[in-house]
Amino acid sequence: MEIKVKFDCLGVDWEIVSETLKRVGMAYYEPSLHRKAFKNSYVTVFVYRGNQMIGFGRAISDGAYQAAIYEVVVIPDFQRMEFGNIIMKSILDRLPPQCNIILYASPGKEEFYKKRDFKIMKTEFKARTVYLSRNDRIQVHFTTCFIALIIYKLLHKKLNNEFS
Repeated sequence: MEIKVKFDCLGVDWEIVSETLKRVGMAYYEPSLHRKAFKNSYVTVFVYRGNQMIGFGRAISDGAYQAAIYEVVVIPDFQRMEFGNIIMKSILDRLPPQCNIILYASPGKEEFYKKRDFKIMKTEFKARTVYLSRNDRIQVHFTTCFIALIIYKLLHKKLNNEFS
């Protein structure tokens, strides 16, 4: 069966995207919201076997030096058959080479990303596992998140908890 890789959103069945995310235990929303997210992404990848979508992924980026990879998904029947590698390689090949790339991995999928030279961001910050592609950016990413948290807490206090 022929494998096709597409990089645009034309003809995508967003219901299947939503159902696939639900099936693999990832966050899923109404199909129209996934359509909007993918259409606003810097890179989109859809893998088909014949007419069946078997996987997809996307990345957001400023197109210069920052990017984040989201929703790398392969339906369970086709996992461990190199389709995840095809999706990741397709995304990485389309991002600017100097980009600092982060991604948030689903629990249990850490080894998949470690094999692709992503490293775990080590902090005491309680969040989903964060992977960074460059060691020199780990502290910068954490510092940015920490500063954002401080600003949030200060605003929250300044506004007397009115909008929480």
